[in-house]
Amino acid sequence: MKVVYRDAKYFKEILKGLSSWFSETTFKSTPEGIFLEQMDTSRVMLAKLELPKYDFEEFETDVERYFTINIEDLVKNTLKNIYKDDQVILRLSEDRLLISLKSDMERKFSVPLLENPEDLEIPQPKLSFTCVAKLTVEGLKKILEDAKGDHVRLVGDSDGLTFTSDSDLVDYSVKLERGQDHLLDIETREPFVKTSYSVNWLKSIVKALKPTSDIVTLRFGNDLPMEIQTSLRSSGKLTVYLAPRIEVEEEPLREEKPKQEEITEEEITENIPEQYVTETTKIETAQEIQKEEKEDSRDLNPPVFFTEVVFLREVSEIVGEDMKTYGPFKEGDKADVPLRNAEVLIKQGLAVSWFMWNTAQVKWKENNLGNSEKPSIQELKQYLS
Repeated sequence: MKVVYRDAKYFKEILKGLSSWFSETTFKSTPEGIFLEQMDTSRVMLAKLELPKYDFEEFETDVERYFTINIEDLVKNTLKNIYKDDQVILRLSEDRLLISLKSDMERKFSVPLLENPEDLEIPQPKLSFTCVAKLTVEGLKKILEDAKGDHVRLVGDSDGLTFTSDSDLVDYSVKLERGQDHLLDIETREPFVKTSYSVNWLKSIVKALKPTSDIVTLRFGNDLPMEIQTSLRSSGKLTVYLAPRIEVEEEPLREEKPKQEEITEEEITENIPEQYVTETTKIETAQEIQKEEKEDSRDLNPPVFFTEVVFLREVSEIVGEDMKTYGPFKEGDKADVPLRNAEVLIKQGLAVSWFMWNTAQVKWKENNLGNSEKPSIQELKQYLS
C-alpha cells in the first residue's frame, strides 16, 4: 500500500480526534479507501471513519488488509511537528507503517504494527431515528460548555431543539429555533422526541470534530443511541454512535422505622475496665484519622466518569473506583456504574453496555416481526455476540 494525502496537518487532526477515544486503532485498507470501525472499551461509543480513495492525491493498493497502530503515540510523537506545506505519505511493509512528511524536504519515520484484534467485525446498529437536526459544531460546543449536570437532555420538535442539564444548584436550558444561526435544519417524525446522553462524552466528541468540520448532523430517537456525523474534506465522513443515558424514576421513600431509645456511652462503658476503654478509644481515633486522610486523598483524584450497563447475571455489591459501594444487582438490572468498573464487568461477561443491549433488542424485533411479547434476557443474549 502507498497513499498520499495532500494536507498533513488536516490528516493529523483526523487522527488526533480518534486518539482522544482510543490508544490503539485498527484500520482497514482496501482498493476503495481506508476505513475504521471501532468501539471504546466500555462499549458506550462506536466510531466509523471513511476516507475514500478519491480523498487522496495518490492511492495504490490491490488487496484488503487490516493494520493496527498505537495512534496515541503516532499523534503525540511521530506527527508532532507538521509544517504548512507538508503532505503525508503512508506505506505498509510486512510489520511496519512507513510515514513520510514531505514539502521542501522529506522526513521519514517507521513505526511498528501491533497485533490485530481477534474480533474485527463489529455488529452494525440498525436504528430507526425519529429526529434529524443539523447544527454548527461551534454552536453545539457552546451549549455543552455550560451544561451543569453529568448528562444533557435533548427534546426535538418541529420548531426547534432544546437542551437541558440540571445539577443540585443550577438548572440550565437552551432552545434553538429552526433557522437560527446554529440550528440549520430539523425534521421530526413524532411531535416530541426526548432522550439523554453523557455530557462528558458529547464534549469529547465535539472537541474531536471541531478542527475538521463546521457542520454536524445529529440523528436520534426516544431512548435510542445518537448518530453524530460530520463530512470531512472531499468525500470523507466521520460518524459516531453514542449510547443513551436512560433516566430511571426514583424509588418511593421507604417508611422509616421508629427509633430505638439511645444508649449513652457512659451506660456502655460503665462495667468495662478502664484499660479496655482507653485502648478502644485509641483504635477509634486512628480509624477516624485514616478515614480523613482517605477523604483528603480522594480530592486529588481525577473525576470519575459513569456509564450505563445492563447486568446479564446476578452480581453482589461492588466497590467503585470512587470507593463507593454499588449493588447488589439482579439479572436484567440497568445501572450507572463507574467507567472502569463497567469495563471489568463487560470483560468478565457479567454485564453489557446499554448500546449493545439496545442493538440486541433491535435485532430481536427484526427477527420476530409481529411478536408483541417482550423478549426474555436469555433470548436477547444470543444477539449480543
